[in-house]
Order: sequence, then C-alpha cells, then structure tokens
Amino acid sequence: MDDNLQNQVISESWLVEVLRVSAFSADTSGVDTALWEKLMQEQPEASSSRPKEQSYQYEGLFEKGKLILSINPIRTDLIYTPPDIYGDEGLPIIGQFFEVRDSFYQLAKKCLNICNSINRLALGVVLFQPVENKTEGYNRISKYLPCIKLDPINSSDFLYQINRPRESGSVDQLSINRLSKWSVMKFGRLHLQLNSADKTIQPIIPYGLSSACRVELDINTSQEFSDNLPKDRLSELFDELVNMADEISLKGDI
Repeated sequence: MDDNLQNQVISESWLVEVLRVSAFSADTSGVDTALWEKLMQEQPEASSSRPKEQSYQYEGLFEKGKLILSINPIRTDLIYTPPDIYGDEGLPIIGQFFEVRDSFYQLAKKCLNICNSINRLALGVVLFQPVENKTEGYNRISKYLPCIKLDPINSSDFLYQINRPRESGSVDQLSINRLSKWSVMKFGRLHLQLNSADKTIQPIIPYGLSSACRVELDINTSQEFSDNLPKDRLSELFDELVNMADEISLKGDI
C-alpha cells in the first residue's frame, strides 16, 4: 500500500469531538440576538445571557450532536459538540469526521454570510482515533509526525504542538496559521462512592478506560491582517481553512 493510500485509510478512522467556527469583528456596537433564529429557522432549546456584557448563548440539537451559538460584540462562535459526554466508543464523539463535517460546514457558511465586518476567521477541529493502548497510540500517531521520533515503550506524556503558517490563495497579503496539537490520551468514567455512615466520599474508581490518539487543529487568519476580510471572499476563504484542516488530518504535520 502506498503512503497516500495508507494515510487515507488511517484518516477514515478519525472521530469528531468538536467542530468550531469563530468569526471576530472590529465592530463592537452591538450583537445580533436573532442570529440563532436566522440560522436555524426555529427557537433554541436553551439559552442564557448576560445583557450588561452583551453576551448570549443558544443551544439546540443538530444532526448527530448539539449545536452551541455563542455571541458577544467582538466574537461569534458556532460549535458542534457531542450530545452526551461519552459516545459509543467510550469517548466524547459525534461521529466519523468525513461523514459529519459537511452539514456543519454548510451551516457555518450561512452564519458567515449573516455576520458583518469580520476581520478574523478561525476553524477549530478536535479529532480522535481509538487505540488499544499507549504503545499502539504512539505507533499510530508517529505516522502523522514524520519529524518526530517516538519511543512507544519507554516514553510517556507525549504532547507536540506546532504552527506552520501559509499564505492565503483567496485574500491578498493574508497569512493563515495552521496550528496542530498532537497527543495520546486515556479517557474514562469516574465513579464516586459515598460512605453512608459518615457522609464522606470514598476514593475515585475509574472504569470504562479508553485510549486514543488526539489532534486539535486551529486554522485561523493572522491577527496582523488589519482590514476587514472581504465579504465576497469569505466563502472561498472558509474553504481554504477547511482544506488545510483536511490536509493535516490526512497527511499529518506537513
């Protein structure tokens, strides 16, 4: 199997923990409190607000997970998360990356078209690959990190973070940060036992432990770009961020 096909096969097992799109604005004059209704064509299932800070949050079910819209005068976040803490794999997941992302990305583009005066744009992606144990995790994650030499047996607590910026192909003089953070982690539920006699909590008992490779991606436009992003290029620019995230999930740290 050639390297490209092998990477493609491996990437198909990425599972989504979180997808996020953030739009930043230099216009702090107010917020669009009707943004959820414009976006979803229905009322949110839950909402909270801090009117003095002009900070609002709305929540509702979306596809296989939960959608959160958080807005304030300088930032709008659209976040896609699991409906529950743990999914079928014992991990906090929504589903397969290339199966669940498109519907969220379409909604994100709609949100960007509604928002005004965007001067920074960011795409956040958090992905898992379940593995049997730490050793398998280190071997698996090494395939994505050609510049790193890992000792799967005699090392632990691995965490690797790097930014490899690129110039945008859709907006002149705009740099795009490609930040990725790689790790192998263990997840599990915690069980607390309450002593009925003295009402004290007994030691925590972990169960349902799972191991996984994890990558956090933050693909964002540079803070040094001083102008508003051109409205007619937002969709094309967002596609650039998506393609960069896809590239890292397929080919690793390149």
